[in-house]
Amino acid sequence: MRAIAIILIAAIAGVVAVSVSTKPAKSKDAGLSVSKNDSPAPGNMWRLTITGRVDSLMIENVIVNRGHCSRWLGSSKVEELPRLPHPLKFGQAFEYGNYLCDPIEVQVTTDHGSQTFTWDAFTQNSLSVWKTPKVGAWQLVLTSRADDSLAIKTVVVNRGQCRFAAIHDSELLKFGQRYILITYCNPIEVQVTTDHGSSTFTWNE
Repeated sequence: MRAIAIILIAAIAGVVAVSVSTKPAKSKDAGLSVSKNDSPAPGNMWRLTITGRVDSLMIENVIVNRGHCSRWLGSSKVEELPRLPHPLKFGQAFEYGNYLCDPIEVQVTTDHGSQTFTWDAFTQNSLSVWKTPKVGAWQLVLTSRADDSLAIKTVVVNRGQCRFAAIHDSELLKFGQRYILITYCNPIEVQVTTDHGSSTFTWNE
């Protein structure tokens, strides 16, 4: 599983341990649930699925990561938004596309009201981290939770004993945007310095 809930275990030392969770926190009930899962599309993408939990509802609007998240469609760079409003009955599911970001906040407006779902609610210095194994390597994804912008300054993996390569467009991230690294070791400690401060994330393995 890919989404990481960050649990603070040593506030004074500025170190957090991370474990995995895909259940979102949510605001007031608008008659639906939202899940995110690995997309079968190529690349590092997520798929959002909205499921009706009342007899009848109408999805009127969906906003992912406060608008800082693009969708993907085949060879096209950006996918057009699906046609809304969209009706759902109890138990019916609506796949709302493949996303090029990690959806950490999804706001859905229906005729029953508006509901916001959030993942990775615990952060340090406006940053969350998850890792996933690749063939012969590991992938690290740093996700911004800053309301304004967040600038990545330095990253140190396993106290400097691990080589890595950054694959990203910019060190300056908006809310929900990602900074991706490929490491050639199992990252068990990652120190990240941004303009919001320095954070150390550890995995208990």
